[in-house]
Amino acid sequence: MMNSLLKTASTPPIRSDKPWVRHWAKVAAHYDEKVRFVVGTATYDTLRQKLLAEGPLGDVLELGCGTGQYTRILAQTAAQVTATDLGEEMLAAARAKLAGQPNVSFERADAEAPPYADESFDTVFMANVIAALDAPKTLRACFRLLKPGGCLLIVNLTFKMPLLAYLVFGLRSLLAFGVPPRGRRDPLPHELAQWATDAGFRVETAELVGSGVKAVYVRARKAGG
Repeated sequence: MMNSLLKTASTPPIRSDKPWVRHWAKVAAHYDEKVRFVVGTATYDTLRQKLLAEGPLGDVLELGCGTGQYTRILAQTAAQVTATDLGEEMLAAARAKLAGQPNVSFERADAEAPPYADESFDTVFMANVIAALDAPKTLRACFRLLKPGGCLLIVNLTFKMPLLAYLVFGLRSLLAFGVPPRGRRDPLPHELAQWATDAGFRVETAELVGSGVKAVYVRARKAGG
């Protein structure tokens, strides 16, 4: 496994003034417990099983790793995980959580402009971050970074759920995290599938999963390999 520094194509200045970075920085120390309060565990357990069932993931780039909740899952089937986030507070929490995990490294990077060379990774993964990004730009970057035949995996919680679950989810989100910055748009499966297709991917699955609180789960692949 080559050191991730060798993959770096360029390292432009990293902006930390994005509204979502500031928003999550305020709750980084208690993020995991707040998420459990808002989402519960059932949907997370379903997503965990789906990710583990993907099989060997090879060399993985995780964009927007947050506190490392999904990094821990990826590490079980990956050769190496390069887990990135733009927020220093989130990265600090993730490093503490996965201290001593031999196949995980953490780096500060912008998901919209990852500073890595073309075709560096077998898998690119992101969870609950695409809605706060310039999605087309980010997906084009993912396509560039993947080796031929490489896999894109996206998980994103969505408001597409039964009315009662939606009301509970919304209220708990406000209590736990406060009013979010403007501009977030949680895509439905067909929307995310179309964005991935437009970026050059072949979409293999795009579905809603989970009970109560729902999440979009997308698997797409770069041709070749």
